Amino acid sequence: MKRLQWVFATVLVFMSLNTVAQTKTGFDFFKDKWILDADGPTGTVTMVVEFVKNNDVVLASIKDTVGKEMFKVVKTTVKETQAIITFEGSQGKVAMVLDRKDENHLTGDIMGGMVLVWGERVSEKK
Repeated sequence: MKRLQWVFATVLVFMSLNTVAQTKTGFDFFKDKWILDADGPTGTVTMVVEFVKNNDVVLASIKDTVGKEMFKVVKTTVKETQAIITFEGSQGKVAMVLDRKDENHLTGDIMGGMVLVWGERVSEKK
């Protein structure tokens, strides 16, 4: 009986450790700032994308590296491992799809694969 209790206790400990170690998804993963590079026809463009939540609505912004708005974002959708930012580009409304690569990196595309995007989370030094 003691052996069964020990096995049960061990299983509970491993289950609780697994629960604590789960990776973030959805807004919890995407929130804050990301430095992204987009490989366009005129070369690589660097942008800062930031996800914030305001009254349970997820908003994104796309700025250059000095903080000036590059594109007006019209819609932001965040799923478990993917974010879709629709913005006003020079050709009208354009979608940028960002997929989770790992804990601190994203890959994706703009305009259905015409422009490749990759980037990493901005680590705030405290």
